[in-house]
Amino acid sequence: MTPIHLSDYTIEIVTRSMNRKLYSLSQSTIQLPFKHVRLKNTTADGYLYQILKRKVDYVINIDEDAFVLDNNRLLELLKYCIANDMDICGFPDGGVLPIRQRNPLVMNPFFNIIHVKKIQASLSKKEIWKYKEHKAKYEQKTPIHLLRTAYTYEFYEPFEPLFVWISQTFKVLYLDAEEHPDGFSSILKDQNQQPFLIHTWHSRSYETDALHTKRINQVIEECNSEALTIYQQTHHLKKEWWLQKIDHLIWFYGWKKYHVIADFIRKYFYP
Repeated sequence: MTPIHLSDYTIEIVTRSMNRKLYSLSQSTIQLPFKHVRLKNTTADGYLYQILKRKVDYVINIDEDAFVLDNNRLLELLKYCIANDMDICGFPDGGVLPIRQRNPLVMNPFFNIIHVKKIQASLSKKEIWKYKEHKAKYEQKTPIHLLRTAYTYEFYEPFEPLFVWISQTFKVLYLDAEEHPDGFSSILKDQNQQPFLIHTWHSRSYETDALHTKRINQVIEECNSEALTIYQQTHHLKKEWWLQKIDHLIWFYGWKKYHVIADFIRKYFYP
């Protein structure tokens, strides 16, 4: 096999994000020398089209509730995809684990390696729209070797036509996974059936639901034992910096009444 030199390619790590803290913690588990891009205020399918418009060769798409367990394996998976002309890889959205029982032709976009430049050249929403309904002939591309739980070809997610179009048009690598001991998370495996990433699901429950918050934090520590401590220390310093700015403004303008506001912030937001 010809050696792959990643310096020959433009590669980005892109994440759809709605929670700054979770995004920061997720990124702390990624130790790869590529530009990180945070996409905010996007829809479930809209951000995928944003990815496919980027001026790069490859994008590693990682959700903010997905955490890298082994960066070397992720890097080798990227090289494998490039060397074998894989246009996309990812986890089937049905049939592999009980948590997802949707269309196995579709990849759940919590993780993908996407050959953006290749797919972009043929990208056509008009063409993709032809795949908005299932046809029996599509099933020939189903990753039968990975299916062991329930699934359906009925369309549900807004990104399904895009992924079905990709499955029928490009070279696809479907990845296996196993259930995490916490009973919710999915451990994603590489081309050699080795674990390299954990997807926790339930990102919207982070810091709003005690069970999922604790569970997600445990996965973060499993992937990067220092991530939470470093985040807390950094966040602490940022708060202190802003409070010092407030104190300087109060001193400069002589707004005595704003001391009450500063005291309130210190008491309730920065104990």
